Order: sequence, then structure tokens, then C-alpha cells
Amino acid sequence: MRIALKEVARYSALTGGVFELDRDPIGVTAVLIGGVPLSRSEYEVIGRMITLTPATTPGAADDVEVIYDSAQGGWKTPDLR
Repeated sequence: MRIALKEVARYSALTGGVFELDRDPIGVTAVLIGGVPLSRSEYEVIGRMITLTPATTPGAADDVEVIYDSAQGGWKTPDLR
């Protein structure tokens, strides 16, 4: 079963412009910075990691919002190292 999720983080809290999702995405619906949607060419999704490469430099206080679908039970496995 698919579920729709939204995660938000402050841009300044991201290391190297990388947003790590809590669940495995089936598909990303939208990525917004400061309420402005990014084009598909401004981010790359690899696993749970979304690397942001926005055309304009975001402000440190801008929120990054990621709206995506995931399968129920797709929680991130904790790192126990």
C-alpha cells in the first residue's frame, strides 16, 4: 500500500545540500525550497538521499519540503554501529 508523506527541514541543517528521507521513496512528487518548487533537473534522488542543486542559492532559513510516496513499512533501518 502506498502512502503520501511530507518531510521538512531547514536548508541550513542539510549537509552539502543533501536531504535524507525517513522512508524509501517510491516516487517524489515535489521538492520545494522556501515554497518554490524545484524542477526535476535541480535535484537527484538516490535511495533515501535527495541531492539539491537549486538554480538560485537558498537562504539559510528557507525550509526544504519533500513530498513523496512510500510503501507502508518502508521505515529507515537504524544505524547500530
